[in-house]
Amino acid sequence: MPHEGHFSGSPADWLRYAYSDLELAHIGRASNVLFEGLCFHAQQAAEKALKAVLIAKGVPPPKTHNIRTLLDLLPQELVAPQEIEDAASLTDYAVTRVTLSLSMKKNTKRP
Repeated sequence: MPHEGHFSGSPADWLRYAYSDLELAHIGRASNVLFEGLCFHAQQAAEKALKAVLIAKGVPPPKTHNIRTLLDLLPQELVAPQEIEDAASLTDYAVTRVTLSLSMKKNTKRP
């Protein structure tokens, strides 16, 4: 049973989802997707890739969207690429999307 507050799944599973989010971010660049949507998928790709690395290293990732928090959990022998370090600034896009989604559900009246 997974530890409460942590995700399960193999590193390969997490990377598959990370690549999917990265692909969605790339596809969105060529269309009329909102900038915030692109940033959300880029953030999700970085978050899921970091969680894959943590799981591979035996570190159970916490349930968080905060890329800086995940970076801080990396073993000292690992150095994250600069692109992942830079992706920490995208954390707000994940948090904003979750907050907006919850707000929309709260304000939606059911028949």
